[in-house]
Amino acid sequence: MGIGAFVLIDTEPGKVDSINEEISKIKGVICSWIVTGAIDIVAFVRANTFDDLTLVVMQKIQKLKGIRRTQTCITTSFCSEYKHLELG
Repeated sequence: MGIGAFVLIDTEPGKVDSINEEISKIKGVICSWIVTGAIDIVAFVRANTFDDLTLVVMQKIQKLKGIRRTQTCITTSFCSEYKHLELG
């Protein structure tokens, strides 16, 4: 089944569109949305293991230029609609 997480991303002003574009190309990122409020982007990430998830978040997402901070919310279950999504 793997592991999933919502990654909440705060970007530098004026960078949200380009960062969202880059995030959407990362293997393991299923979908990303630009949102309003205290954060700028929400990305949903799937991986086979916790270590794989950590690699995507810390080595790929967090290293993008223009990201100020992230918060990772690991899911404890999947709704049946998303269980079939490819693992990263």
